[in-house]
Amino acid sequence: MLSFNHFNLRVPVHRLDAVLNFYGQVFDWREGFRPLSNSDGRWLYQGDLPLVHLSIVSEAEAEQLAARGSGYLDHLAFHTDTMAALKARLDKFSIEYSEVKLERTGLTQVFFFDPMGLRLEVNG
Repeated sequence: MLSFNHFNLRVPVHRLDAVLNFYGQVFDWREGFRPLSNSDGRWLYQGDLPLVHLSIVSEAEAEQLAARGSGYLDHLAFHTDTMAALKARLDKFSIEYSEVKLERTGLTQVFFFDPMGLRLEVNG
């Protein structure tokens, strides 16, 4: 059995604050302990769980990554029991989103983008 562990984003240093603020504002994830590494970066936590690993890259590497795109990665999905609270946060911080209601299951899906252009989906 597998469970979601973390996702890693490579972030140019000039976008780091925007990414940290975005995930802090939308999901209330906070920067926490990161083991020593040969590269610079930050880890964002939900409670005691380090969900997002941010790896800081040079401008040149960021340009190469941008040219390559996200490969097969389309989006990352999460589940919430508090969809109204999530949408209120997105509205509060003027983050545009789209909403899909799946009539057969009663599930609501909200889609939006982080500052790096990564599409996020939250189900509830």
